Amino acid sequence: MVALEFPTPPLFDAVVHLRPWRIQDVPEKLMAFNDPVIRQFAWSRTEPYSEAHAREYFVEQEQARRTGSALTVAIASPADEAAILGGASLYDVDLNQARAGIGYWLAPDARGRGHPHCAASRRLGLLDVGPAADRADLRAGQRRLAAGG
Repeated sequence: MVALEFPTPPLFDAVVHLRPWRIQDVPEKLMAFNDPVIRQFAWSRTEPYSEAHAREYFVEQEQARRTGSALTVAIASPADEAAILGGASLYDVDLNQARAGIGYWLAPDARGRGHPHCAASRRLGLLDVGPAADRADLRAGQRRLAAGG
């Protein structure tokens, strides 16, 4: 399989900056994955998300990128690329079938602040992963919280 490459230059605009995850992002990712909404949709295990899980995730995602099956990026603030707003991924990439899935999550403090919910996923679909995919499946779990909740 062909490794998936991060776009050069990185994709960014006034709303988001998509960039590779960095080991320095572990604390912010760890804090975001303590959010019950993110855990409900993006964390299938029963134990709490830990620093070891975050580090393991980065290793797994790099292996998936190298094998051409996934490409995962941090959604950072364009004003401060160290400020993590969420994460997005192109996964189940199958270039032979010209298809891939797209998923994303937003940190609690990035929700409801004017960020379009799909901005990161739309931009992720522009990644150059070889032949253009004819189809991308967007899967995003969302639960509406009661006012004040």
